[in-house]
Amino acid sequence: MHLYLTKWSHLNSSYVNDDGQVLYKVETPNKFFNRVATIKRIVPGSIIDPLPSTSGRGVPPPYEFVNDNDVKGDDVEYDGVPDEHVDEKDDIREELNDDLALKDRFSHLAEIKFHDFTSSILRFGGQEQQTSHFFTSKGFGYYGRDRVFTGPDGLEYQWSLGIRVPELVRLDSNKTKTPIARFHRRRLGVLKKRRPASLEIFPEGTHMVDLILIAFVYIQKIRNDAEQTA
Repeated sequence: MHLYLTKWSHLNSSYVNDDGQVLYKVETPNKFFNRVATIKRIVPGSIIDPLPSTSGRGVPPPYEFVNDNDVKGDDVEYDGVPDEHVDEKDDIREELNDDLALKDRFSHLAEIKFHDFTSSILRFGGQEQQTSHFFTSKGFGYYGRDRVFTGPDGLEYQWSLGIRVPELVRLDSNKTKTPIARFHRRRLGVLKKRRPASLEIFPEGTHMVDLILIAFVYIQKIRNDAEQTA
């Protein structure tokens, strides 16, 4: 499955499925220090009909989503603008207008309070803990160390910040790594077909989509920060 981002910034965007249905919303006020990302999830049972589309496929313009074979291709062409440093005001204003009809259909899922010099705080499932406790640092990479956490199934999962995009794998007992999720950057469509950014979640990860998205919001933020200092 894919969760497509409707806006430039992963910290201020709706995440929609292939039918254009909003499943998650991430809202992060634009503060210089100690930003707080609030993650909301569609209330179960409140899924509405797909949004109208000029393509007839339930996807709101201007996005024309592509199939998995296209998305899994090479991602060499993308906008190249880190989403922490774009002007989000117009996007956020448009999103507020678009989501008025859905404001009562979402429930609070999690919060991440980003700290610049100390461990960030994760609030999820009625618990609060430092990200340095939730994640264990492992290995070394160009944009920083990988982050390992324990899933609801008791297995270990590892987010790699990657050279190009972050990827999530499951660490299996036989020392293999099973792909769980991968981020795809936005593609402008100059050399290849245009597509929005998306978080691809493979079948092995569909039992914990909430947790994958929450962890992604944190991982992509620290990766964006690292890109600016690299």
